[in-house]
Amino acid sequence: MSIKNFAWLGAAALCGRMAILTLTAVFGINHIRLGGSLSHSNQLVNDFKADVTPPPTYLVEAFALANVMGIHPESFEINDKRLANLEAEWRETTGKWAASSTDPPAPTGT
Repeated sequence: MSIKNFAWLGAAALCGRMAILTLTAVFGINHIRLGGSLSHSNQLVNDFKADVTPPPTYLVEAFALANVMGIHPESFEINDKRLANLEAEWRETTGKWAASSTDPPAPTGT
């Protein structure tokens, strides 16, 4: 094999390796970039956590409405509608996550 052929073969091998490395880098950066698949998965998990863990006042509000209904029977209809709205919001959120494409949560053993 001549030096010229050996140089061409080495250059082609080097270019091939550079192309493979470039493609690997492009796909890797596309995976981890903002708006990429990893970012989308993290956002989905964060949305799930935000919907599953209610704000601290959510439970207090329902409990307070139930107490007001017991203490002031004349406000039963208004508070019953508010409780129904809270339950409807909860059912809507639960239904949304039940129909989503997320993996089921891991069993906690409790």
